[in-house]
Amino acid sequence: MRNGNKVKSRLFIALLLVSVAYVYLTVNLFRVQVIKAEEYKKMALEQQTRNIPIPAHRGEILDRNGIKLAFNVKKNSIWINKASVENPEETLDEISKTVGEPIEVLRESYNGTKKEIFKLVKWIDKDVADAVRIKKLKGVWISDDIMRTYPYENFASHVIGHTRDDNKGLAGIEYQFDSFLKGVPGKLLINSDSSGRQLAYGEEKRFEPVDGYNVVLTIDEIIQYFLEKALINGMEETGAKSIQGIVMNIKTGEVLAMAKKPDYNPNTPRVPLFESQIEEYEELDEKGKVAYWNKMWRNSMISDTYEPGSTFKTITVAGALEENVIKPSDTFNDIGYIMVSGVRLNCWSWRHPHGLQTVAQAMQNSCNPVLVQIQQRLGKENFYKYIEGFGFTKKTGIKLPAEASSIMLPKEKLGPVEMGTISYGHGIAVTPIQLITAISAVANDGELMKPRIVKELVDKNGNVIEKFEPEFVKKVVSEKTSKEVRLILESVINEGSGKNARIEGIRIGGKTGTSEKLINGKYSEEAAIASFYTVAPIEDPEIAILVVVDEPQNSHFGSVVGTPIVKEIMVDVFRYLKMDGGNQTSNIQVKLPDLRGLTVKKAEAVLGTLNLEYSVTPLNNKDDSLIIEDQFPQNGAMVDEHSVVILKVKNNEE
Repeated sequence: MRNGNKVKSRLFIALLLVSVAYVYLTVNLFRVQVIKAEEYKKMALEQQTRNIPIPAHRGEILDRNGIKLAFNVKKNSIWINKASVENPEETLDEISKTVGEPIEVLRESYNGTKKEIFKLVKWIDKDVADAVRIKKLKGVWISDDIMRTYPYENFASHVIGHTRDDNKGLAGIEYQFDSFLKGVPGKLLINSDSSGRQLAYGEEKRFEPVDGYNVVLTIDEIIQYFLEKALINGMEETGAKSIQGIVMNIKTGEVLAMAKKPDYNPNTPRVPLFESQIEEYEELDEKGKVAYWNKMWRNSMISDTYEPGSTFKTITVAGALEENVIKPSDTFNDIGYIMVSGVRLNCWSWRHPHGLQTVAQAMQNSCNPVLVQIQQRLGKENFYKYIEGFGFTKKTGIKLPAEASSIMLPKEKLGPVEMGTISYGHGIAVTPIQLITAISAVANDGELMKPRIVKELVDKNGNVIEKFEPEFVKKVVSEKTSKEVRLILESVINEGSGKNARIEGIRIGGKTGTSEKLINGKYSEEAAIASFYTVAPIEDPEIAILVVVDEPQNSHFGSVVGTPIVKEIMVDVFRYLKMDGGNQTSNIQVKLPDLRGLTVKKAEAVLGTLNLEYSVTPLNNKDDSLIIEDQFPQNGAMVDEHSVVILKVKNNEE
């Protein structure tokens, strides 16, 4: 009896265990097949297929006339699936022999990644890719790829920016408009076994990428060229640490050119351009190199501030004229300095006071004490109103990354001394884009326009997706005030510190500026920033040009350093835009022949017989065997002897 009970107990326990196991399995089966069906289905699909990305065609970056400044070159890349590779060393050796890449580099890439599928070699030509395909190496795929290229190298590099190896924008327009440029990548799906090996009977599915949009800039390639050429010449003449410049359409706010020297080559963005820079760069550790790159890529015209010095006096005078606290004919006495709340504010010429001056003469002489007296008449509230009205208290909103704000004390902390120094451009730091935008507003009948760097977005078929129209911000001063200030600025060129920029045949206005440089929070006695701007023509302004020279060596004064650079730009730009005053070289004219299709060397010989100079774009191109694709001026144009003809050469990649 007792044994029977034991048997029953054992049977009951066994039945219970089987029941529990059955219930457990049933519940788990329900969970797998019903509750988590989609999740496991996805996991199975991931194990059974392999996904190889197909990059989208990144949109091009064009100048306002359709010249390509950044575009793509079709390439191929080699992908590896480690699970399918039978003999890694033999496979790598075959690839090395075919593509010409050292096997040590390939071995390091292969062993240095934990990824099962990865890109081993990028950006190879089609013939090389075909040679790899013929070998039919197991675990090796060839995919389409795209290499970003910049045909003019360092041309407009701080505006255009560059991309990473994965074609993601990292600086400039490439970064700011990355979401529009990059498009949507496609993919190639292949069937594979549990080890990742491609199935012989498996299918391939290709999902085509969606191309990105092209970005059309407001930049004019020819004007950009003129600006960069003048800045390079300026660097040689002044020995400056750097020089930056902007050319703006006064009426629309369009940036026609923007450049800084020294710059960098977006094709090799981590390699400095000059030998002296390379030596400094190679001594840096990894952290130092990252900081160096960021500084090299930084668009200081947007991202950095500086004390504008006397160029800011234009704002003070415009506000005072608008408020009717002064008239152009009013006179002020300069004794070399002015006392403000017990603080002596000197004129730059304090040893030789200017004496009695009109407003125009004070601007011609760049006399600080007179500007302080004008600001005192204007008063704190009104003066601040125009600082704010001309856009110095906020960012301009230009579509470029990392725009900085101006630096100045809050309104409530501005005392008489601070207001006095700001009246002549000290104690306030602004960006170059803020200053030229404000100066353009003064010249534009008082109408402040938002600066623009992008004209439109277009698709690959040329259809306009989005157009960026001129954007009026506000009316700051009246047409009457604008005209009065323009005449004062013209007198600065004709009779004052801007004489070196005077051009016969066209009325221009401008203002020089010099400021001590802040280094580690203190004003340097040796380092200075010299600047100069012009607006032209005075009767109906169209073009504004600003040049800022950082730490010139020969002279600190904008009247000496900045004016020759701006004049060089003006002469070229006026000739290009067919404005008066653009031909300043000779009274003898010659007819320009058609140089297209010739090599640079042959064109040099032809131009030499006509007493004409030439320059090649991209800048600094030394290969005289390249073929000329276009020229400026065009063939048949009448040009002065000794004029410069621009020869645009074909880019081999393009």
